[in-house]
Amino acid sequence: MVKFASFILMLALITSCGGGGSEDKIPEKPAPILVTAGVDQTINENTSLSISGAASGGVGEYAYAWTADATLTIEHENTTSADAVLSVPSVTALTNYTVSLTVTDEEGKTGKNQFTLTVEPINLLPDAIIEVSQMTDYGDNKFPVGSLVNLDASTSFDEDAPSDMPQIAAYSWQQTAGTLVLSSSELTQSTLQFTTPVSDQEETITVAVMVTDQEGASSQATVDIILLGQASTIPDLAVGTDVSVFTGERIALSAVASSKAPRAAPFSVTWQSSVNNEGSVARIGASDQFNTYAEAPLVSQTQSMQMVATIKDSFGNMRSSAVSVMVEPQTNVSMNDTGVTAYATNNTVLASYQSDYAGQDADFGNDRMALSGVADKTGRGAGGFDFTRLNENGDQVDNTALPWRCVRDNITGLVWEAKTLNDVNDIHHADHVYTWFQSEDNGNVAGELNTGAASCSVSNGQCNTEDFLNEVNSIGLCGFFDWRIPTHQELQSIVHYGKTTPPLADTDYFPFSGDSGSFPLWYWTNESSADGVSDSGAFNAWALDFKSGVDNFLNKSTMARVRLVRAGRVVIDE
Repeated sequence: MVKFASFILMLALITSCGGGGSEDKIPEKPAPILVTAGVDQTINENTSLSISGAASGGVGEYAYAWTADATLTIEHENTTSADAVLSVPSVTALTNYTVSLTVTDEEGKTGKNQFTLTVEPINLLPDAIIEVSQMTDYGDNKFPVGSLVNLDASTSFDEDAPSDMPQIAAYSWQQTAGTLVLSSSELTQSTLQFTTPVSDQEETITVAVMVTDQEGASSQATVDIILLGQASTIPDLAVGTDVSVFTGERIALSAVASSKAPRAAPFSVTWQSSVNNEGSVARIGASDQFNTYAEAPLVSQTQSMQMVATIKDSFGNMRSSAVSVMVEPQTNVSMNDTGVTAYATNNTVLASYQSDYAGQDADFGNDRMALSGVADKTGRGAGGFDFTRLNENGDQVDNTALPWRCVRDNITGLVWEAKTLNDVNDIHHADHVYTWFQSEDNGNVAGELNTGAASCSVSNGQCNTEDFLNEVNSIGLCGFFDWRIPTHQELQSIVHYGKTTPPLADTDYFPFSGDSGSFPLWYWTNESSADGVSDSGAFNAWALDFKSGVDNFLNKSTMARVRLVRAGRVVIDE
């Protein structure tokens, strides 16, 4: 028992002497970081809010970091301060956001707190706008009968609309006054169309549009539309396209009047010509006809003119429109006109202008210029033809009573043989006929020599084109020795297609061209024909019939007339 007590005492002494002195303490645990982000708040949309917070605990200085929904914007440049600015977007309904503040001390320990931010929408009313597509010739918002009215509200806007959505969510049209015109229209689009009714009286109607924004707010705009009666409806007029003509040619004029007003007819018209820079006007055939013509005046240089049509309806309403006409001066040409100065319908040939068949040959070219009195001729001739007679020496014959032997075409420059009739032995007698023969340029078939024929006065008795030509050139005609057989185009240039009785040539200058009776009046050209080629040989040649004006290929052995030609203008391509 004594030993056990001694052991207890010794243990107590050892314990009291070991492990250090009485000043040693147990280390304390660091205090946590306590963060205050602020109280819950409510603000309006599209505004900014200054925010701040506080922190305690931790070690050393703090670093502050604000976070929130991505749609919120936080400006926090100095992270050693809790002060920041928060901006909120547009919202369409009451919206809650969580805003958090995280604080970090120098040892990396953090603390966090948050508050709830409630954003309230402030919805401004949208602005409703109606734009009216106006009509030319009428006052603002005035529309004639039967016309299309276009109303447009697409420029309506909402100042506080969400950026990612259309500003206007819905449109609703209605008519609030006047005769109903919207019954069949689409009333929920941004635009509205309707057609004005036909009425005898003028009337004002009112149309409204209600626009609704994305937040449900609405506003309305109205517009007054004046519906004009029939008596105030201006007629419509169409006058064709602009044209270009030469001096003296005819200009087809056509005016078409119409109106949406049923009682506007009948219409009348008046055509007028403007005065060009040279002081001249176009002569109009029948100025009170809807379909008529004008003759381009004589000009020395290109002139621009206007052919103006003015129509009037039964109410006295008028409208004018013009056709622009470019008038070119007469130019030097190297091709004859056709000689046609008459007009045709489907079944009749007439001398007068036919408005229902405008644009015929008789309206254009040298023939028309001659009839209009503006053709500048060197000699004379029917229609647009311009011929001069030459005597046996090639001199010009102005006295129509004197004889002549050749004819100069002042347009093409060609000089033509004139046929005779009195002496059957004259080599130029009108009734002489020949086969076609050419030693060269003959399509591999020279033709028929026609030896011993009695159809001509060629001295060697060979009545063919080449022997006739050679003999004339050996004798000379009108002092010239370079005569030739004409080409197809050259011979056709003197065909007078305006004549209704044969021969189809200007007989004042080409008399004795033949009395065809019931037979053609074939005249040879110098051109072989590809028709009828056999074994690479052209057995036919082209000829023109001065009875009908047509051409055809004839076998080279055929007996036909010949009219010699020489000279001609040289056409230089520019």
